[in-house]
Amino acid sequence: MKITPRVVHGKAARYVTGITVVAAVAVIPGASAVADTRAIDVDMRYVCGFPSAMQPVRVRVQGLVPITGAPGKAFRPQKVAVTATLPPRAVGDLKALGAASLTGSFDLQTRAHGQGAPRPLTWAGLKAPATVIGGNGALALRAVGEVPAVPGARSGVVSLVTDALRLTLTVRGADGRAPSPAAMGVACTPAQNQNTTIALVPIGEKPRRGAPPAGNAQALPTPNAPLCPYPYPSDVYNPDIPLPSYPQGSIITKAPDSGCALMNSYSTIKKLKGSARIIGQASVRAGLEQIENFDIPYPHYLQNRSTAVANFQPMETTFLAFGFMPVTATMELTQVAKRPGGNVNMHVVSRGAWQLNPQFPDHVLETEATGFVSARLRDVKVNGVPLAVGDRCRTARPIKLAVKGYSSRLPGYNITNGGWLDGQVEIPPFSGCGVTEDLDEVFTAAVSGPGNAVRVLQGPACFPAQAGQNPSLPCPSIEYGWTIKPGGKWKAVDPQLQVTSLTGALSLQCRAEIRGTLQSGRHLSYTEIGRLDSFTADCEDVSGDDFTIEFSDPQRLDLAVGSLPPSSIRFGNPTRKLALKFSGPGCAFVVNEFFDFGDFTFDTTTQMFSVAPLLWVDEAPGSDCGQKLSFEPGGFAWMNLTGAFGITPHQQITFP
Repeated sequence: MKITPRVVHGKAARYVTGITVVAAVAVIPGASAVADTRAIDVDMRYVCGFPSAMQPVRVRVQGLVPITGAPGKAFRPQKVAVTATLPPRAVGDLKALGAASLTGSFDLQTRAHGQGAPRPLTWAGLKAPATVIGGNGALALRAVGEVPAVPGARSGVVSLVTDALRLTLTVRGADGRAPSPAAMGVACTPAQNQNTTIALVPIGEKPRRGAPPAGNAQALPTPNAPLCPYPYPSDVYNPDIPLPSYPQGSIITKAPDSGCALMNSYSTIKKLKGSARIIGQASVRAGLEQIENFDIPYPHYLQNRSTAVANFQPMETTFLAFGFMPVTATMELTQVAKRPGGNVNMHVVSRGAWQLNPQFPDHVLETEATGFVSARLRDVKVNGVPLAVGDRCRTARPIKLAVKGYSSRLPGYNITNGGWLDGQVEIPPFSGCGVTEDLDEVFTAAVSGPGNAVRVLQGPACFPAQAGQNPSLPCPSIEYGWTIKPGGKWKAVDPQLQVTSLTGALSLQCRAEIRGTLQSGRHLSYTEIGRLDSFTADCEDVSGDDFTIEFSDPQRLDLAVGSLPPSSIRFGNPTRKLALKFSGPGCAFVVNEFFDFGDFTFDTTTQMFSVAPLLWVDEAPGSDCGQKLSFEPGGFAWMNLTGAFGITPHQQITFP
């Protein structure tokens, strides 16, 4: 079917333009405009040493990088341009030398994070052509040139991060002669509290349309795999985000650790009744302060404070305005300070019960993540025709982002294990939109307003400093949740289960069977991943007496989140309310409370459950059983249960 493009003019065209803001947060991520590459366009803040004083300089890095990289092969960024915008005071320093024009040579230090140690790469000798110094305003110098290739990686994600920048500025007088001195060397360093990552290149297959880039989610951590490619936030709290108080007499422990986590988020624009997927990664300084108070009655009190910086991937989005008009745009979300020169850190604060127990609804830990982001629109097209929105089309003020997660929800949330965080945001008016006409009011009318739902799905945090000592950490970063195939009903059998008392007086050989269910699908929560429906065992002791063991009350199963590699997975039963009933000749007794299925380990390769819990017999048995168990009158006994159960049908339990 051939579709003839239609061009809309006048007021209708401006209304369609306003709706393009939905591209920011509300529709389907699209493909790059250049085959097999995507554009990078990052603005950063630098501090540079000029003769008069240290001056702030805006640095913009642009270019093209591969959508994905081939495993083990280097790639070279293309069409690289670095623009340094000198502030008026710095321009005055150049004029003081007698400069009427200048040329520039830029040397930008970068780091490639992939497999192994970061690789320093110098983008040397980028050339800025002769530029006339006019007026007393800022001056933008744009330098271009070839840059070195980035070493390849076998898997994961290669990230490029900027470091120091040196500007060599050569000046000329109005007569064309070079004054003395003719050149000024300016050393610049990135300002604090910002992310200086300029590109991410996943290694592997080309991502599917609408899917996160391949390589962002690793099923297994591999040696020398990339861990956290982003610079970490500072340990300084954001003064524009109030911190909650805590009880007097609390104990404060400071033991921060640096990590990162993937974010797979969704946002809805209320006015346009549309939603979009937002992908990114957050770097965190977890546990800046852990505040505990045990004078508060059980479940006591806990508050944990962390800082974070989120880095969102630019989103090229496509949708049909009015049901027929194709519109595309690229949206950039950037974490920013509330006010110019302020702190950009986000706060992630958990507070509530020190001791969590799912049986008690008031034993809850609430986590709130609060920060500020700016939304910028670029590369807008209506019916394939570029629309001149300019380089400054963004929200007039930062958007306050506040989302909450709770330990009591499914899935429960904490900063280490990840989970869902939900909230609503108010989209401010837009400003700076339009080149030949002012489009601010159109964008504002179409999109701005309160009640826009946001849901963030954070993956488990990777802490590189601990990864070498603790292989159970999900490093590199992985998506949230688990994948189970086929799930559903299952049965596990052990023909040689052993039950022994610690005194050795009782020894049973059993044929045991466990039946249960597992959830099925992807992004499954570690909580209530499945259920134990029944346990039965037919046993015989050394004298030939028959025993039976059974329970019939279904019990929930949780996955131990940090159990990596996923070939060996621990299950847990946090309620610990499982009761096993033993029946033998002339007696019966109950193993209660301490039969902990947290000692269940499932090997996905052998498809075997390993079981080795310690059982506490806290109900006095009959006389015959009491003799076999070496019970003292009114006493109790400990028992061991050891088994290996083969499961059918086979279950695949992996990370996404």
